[in-house]
Amino acid sequence: MFLFKHGINWKILFFFGIPGILTGIVGAYLVFKLPESLLSQIVGGLLIAYVIFLMLRPKFKLRPSATVATLGGAGSGFLGGISGVGGGALRAVVLTAFNLPKAVYIFTSGLLGFVIDASRIGTYIFGGTKIPTYLIWGFLVFIPASFIGAKIGKVVADKIPEKKFRFVIAIFLFLVGVKFLFFP
Repeated sequence: MFLFKHGINWKILFFFGIPGILTGIVGAYLVFKLPESLLSQIVGGLLIAYVIFLMLRPKFKLRPSATVATLGGAGSGFLGGISGVGGGALRAVVLTAFNLPKAVYIFTSGLLGFVIDASRIGTYIFGGTKIPTYLIWGFLVFIPASFIGAKIGKVVADKIPEKKFRFVIAIFLFLVGVKFLFFP
């Protein structure tokens, strides 16, 4: 995210982030009450349907308004809280529909993911989820690996033409949708 710090849309960040944090907490609380595999399959089906829609209507975009960002943030946070990862996919759906420039998309999505995920992870922990010791020690590898992955991602993203970036995101959304639908 910090490799793309020149791109940010504060309005989207605020209107998407606040509802995303609040509904992320609610979704994370509900994870202890609802069957997660069914919810993951629903998220997968919705992602695949969105990508098909996007392929049929490649010029589709949403005006980045406060209402759309608020609804997108609320949905993203809620799905992220329930599925653990589905919120990022919905965040990508909304932000790609805004047709943001690549740097703005990457930075805004990264920062939104950080604040929304931090709220839901905190809820999981306060709800009684225990992190195994080996995963805590794993952070010694995970954190440097994430920075290396971000550097590689920046190199790859810089090589993708702005006009093709949305299509590349759609491909990855489709793959995530297939994973959720068939391997919840």
